[in-house]
Amino acid sequence: MYYCYSIKRGLFDLEMDYAKEIGVYLFYDEKNDLFYDKDDNVIEIKGKKIFPRTGALEAQKLVEAVIKHGGLSLVGIDDYEKTLNWPNYLNTDRTKIILTGEQILANPKKIVDLFGKDSVFFKTKNKNYSQIISVEQFFEQEKPFIKALEEHKQDDFIISDVVEIAEDSKGLLEYRAFIVNGQIYNISRVHDFLLETIKEVIMEKLQEVINTLNKTDFPKSYVVDLYIGKNKLGKSIVDVLECNPIIASGTYLYNTVFKRSEDLLHQCPSKSLPEEKIKYGPVGEYGYDVKNKAVPSICYKLPGGFAADLMSFAMFGTKSSQGQIIHFETTKEINPINLDLNSIKILESDTPSLESESKYSYSSIDELIKKLNKDYLKKQKEEK
Repeated sequence: MYYCYSIKRGLFDLEMDYAKEIGVYLFYDEKNDLFYDKDDNVIEIKGKKIFPRTGALEAQKLVEAVIKHGGLSLVGIDDYEKTLNWPNYLNTDRTKIILTGEQILANPKKIVDLFGKDSVFFKTKNKNYSQIISVEQFFEQEKPFIKALEEHKQDDFIISDVVEIAEDSKGLLEYRAFIVNGQIYNISRVHDFLLETIKEVIMEKLQEVINTLNKTDFPKSYVVDLYIGKNKLGKSIVDVLECNPIIASGTYLYNTVFKRSEDLLHQCPSKSLPEEKIKYGPVGEYGYDVKNKAVPSICYKLPGGFAADLMSFAMFGTKSSQGQIIHFETTKEINPINLDLNSIKILESDTPSLESESKYSYSSIDELIKKLNKDYLKKQKEEK
């Protein structure tokens, strides 16, 4: 099996280094439509088994290129989209549904009927934005949330009950499993340092999920995230948090794409580590006491995405501009729905930060960036 990447560095550095070491590394150059080996030589991939690995935005193009050039791709053309549609394939303890922006806008009462009047977990199916929000947001017509939905009527959104994930001293009891060709490849707690065994109840639930999906047209290679928590009745449960496309999913300590684990329960925790984690993992001993915690998935940097539009409507009253890359820095958790402008710094490239946008009056992000660039040039002149 060859492991093919289409982004140079950043997302899969550790496994790319290991793939080069063992001679199974490939890189796809989209611009020239060519594949290269570890020595930067052009290589023909026809007939070769390929495990594509890249970012979410590049995933479809990479799979299409592998198939076009005659490679035997682990994942198919439709696998990415099918995996994101996992709520249509699996029953979970919590209520969940996939709706388009248009369906939400046309019948917000359906949200109340399904989930009640309190809060729901709301996310874009393409993983651009996720947040716990109050149900009342679906009814407030002039607010940024509704305006952003109006710009994304054809996009799919996943809405579900809020999940209560159990914790211990090391953080959330959440787990990630890699499934390859319908079999468990490996499983890890969502942690990069913690050496520990896996409870059998987790493996039992995971196998139940695989057995269910193997009876459908769901992809045979994917990633499953599980958790231990409590349901609405206060009963302890093990359930599926979500499924993710294997092509773009990151690994945690015991996860690897290179080899099926011979010790899925980690009965010998220090000996069950993948070889690349030992060779290229973090400096220092594993077992380092770092607590994992939940972090909202909000990709403000993608112009035209739901997250960027939501933030732009919250700050400026307009949608985000195509081609703009805006980065928000804050000491607090950013929630565009209840935005505290005074807690935010706004950066674009190397431009200076703006401590509080509320000091200024801008009709769009474009005007804000012009102001930042002007300030930056002025500052450079003063320093010279």
